[in-house]
Amino acid sequence: MKTAFLSSCRFNPGHLSHLLANYKLLAEDGYDVSFVCHARYSDFSGIVKSKKLSFYNCFRRLDKDSIYIIWAPSVIALLHSFLVATLTSSRVIYIYHEPFTSFSSYLQAGFSLPKVIKIYLISLISSFICLMSKLVILPSANSYSTFKLSWLRFLNHRKINLMFDDEVIDNSYMDERKYVSYIGTVAEDHAFLEFIKLVELVCNNNLLPNVTFLVCTKSQVPNECSAAVERCVGQGRLRVVSGNVMTNEEINYFYAQSFIVWNAYKRSMQSGVLPKAYMFGVPVITSLSGSSEYFVSDSTGLAISSDYKLDDFVDAISSILDSFPKYSLCARAYFLENFYYKSLSGKFLKGLNSSWTKK
Repeated sequence: MKTAFLSSCRFNPGHLSHLLANYKLLAEDGYDVSFVCHARYSDFSGIVKSKKLSFYNCFRRLDKDSIYIIWAPSVIALLHSFLVATLTSSRVIYIYHEPFTSFSSYLQAGFSLPKVIKIYLISLISSFICLMSKLVILPSANSYSTFKLSWLRFLNHRKINLMFDDEVIDNSYMDERKYVSYIGTVAEDHAFLEFIKLVELVCNNNLLPNVTFLVCTKSQVPNECSAAVERCVGQGRLRVVSGNVMTNEEINYFYAQSFIVWNAYKRSMQSGVLPKAYMFGVPVITSLSGSSEYFVSDSTGLAISSDYKLDDFVDAISSILDSFPKYSLCARAYFLENFYYKSLSGKFLKGLNSSWTKK
């Protein structure tokens, strides 16, 4: 029987949806699928817990019909890829989320030099995992084009979108939407500070009086904007859920409670927030400079200027709310066509077949 092992040895709660969707895709194609991943994933998924193996037990089961799919870079993942590639006849498949571009691109997005150096070192680990892989999967046009310009371009690689299961189980609580939301990690290139500044200006000028804002993140609110956040919370215009890792169900609840999700990033190769918003029929606000290939203007959301002008922000929110059913249906349809694992199944399995035929 064909066997597959899904690996994510560095815990990232945002990867759980991808792992579970990948599990279903492969299981439906006849694979016996197990997880070799960080122990914390088991706390958030019964499937992962019941199908989790140690790398030692996984290694004993590897044969010529096995695939070892790595979803996140780490030193442990690099060691695993080396052992699988050199000591077995199995294939390593790597989902490469974000190839390194240049120091300047990260610095311009607001990252400090130490953080950029850390990103670069992680990219070196990814490069060596790529060398161990029979197939490298890039989940966006930006990551694909960056990879094509790198010294790794000779490797077998394909562009395949991030995959998700359809996690909309109960539609009833989607009828109680109330938020314009920032959901996800607080990161420099995600323009969190710009979002808070705009929310503060909206509150100070008593604009959009019927709109409530939400910050939902595992990160801590940065000190430089904590006073502004407290003022907006005190006015009843902002809700903050932060500082703790949430379950997938908890995160999904906040997507379902949102009218609009912030995706106006300064730079982005791919975003897990955008397809998750679309899954719940939530349009996005994006930026002209950081707009995703998966954003369709005046269909799945609206774009604002890259200098984050208040008028653009207010107009975009007002326009989406005025025609919310249209935007919501377009976002939901886009998810099902472009990110639902059943829609990606043929392309993904074709990629796996290519890993047999290409060296």
